Amino acid sequence: MHLRKLLKLICPILALLLLTGCSGIKDLASNVIERFKEAASETASANYEANPYKYPHEYAVNTFNEVLELVEAKDSRAIFDKFSEYDKAKFDMMPDIEILVNFLDGKVVEMRHVGASGDYSSVRDGITVSAGYSANTYVTTDKGTLYWFKVGVVTAADDESKLGLDWIYILSCDVQTEYSTEWGNWNERRINGAKEPEPERPEDMEVGVHYFKSQK
Repeated sequence: MHLRKLLKLICPILALLLLTGCSGIKDLASNVIERFKEAASETASANYEANPYKYPHEYAVNTFNEVLELVEAKDSRAIFDKFSEYDKAKFDMMPDIEILVNFLDGKVVEMRHVGASGDYSSVRDGITVSAGYSANTYVTTDKGTLYWFKVGVVTAADDESKLGLDWIYILSCDVQTEYSTEWGNWNERRINGAKEPEPERPEDMEVGVHYFKSQK
């Protein structure tokens, strides 16, 4: 019985292949592959919309892109709203966000590939109960300044209110380079016996929202 059904499916395909020849086979295979890709893409998109936290790398990258757009638009309120409910209730973030949206010295004109990675993960009885991911890249403004932009998200937590955007961090690579040179020269003088205070980190070198608080 199963053999008959299989033959019914195979015979029309074989007949089509014989009629169309090699080019027909290639076209048919190409169409099948394209349909498969479209179906897979639609399924993945639907699954992601249903629960983006199950796709942590993609979720981190998408959050990064959304946050960067909001920073460029200087939309402090929208950035605040993107944070997890836990962070919004626990931290006074608006002052830091106001500094953040004014930190870049111009419009972003170049952005390198955005990479994502897992920052931490905690598994209990085979189930991930806590996980954090981050996404980052280098961006250049129309003033020619290079920045390192990074966001962190929580994708698994015992407390669901912690899910979502957790921190934002921007580093001015140009200012960091100048400071590193200054600090290196100071350290060499210190080793040689000089008594002088260590150079202070420039205020315009980096800015973070909840990032520095979480490190303390």
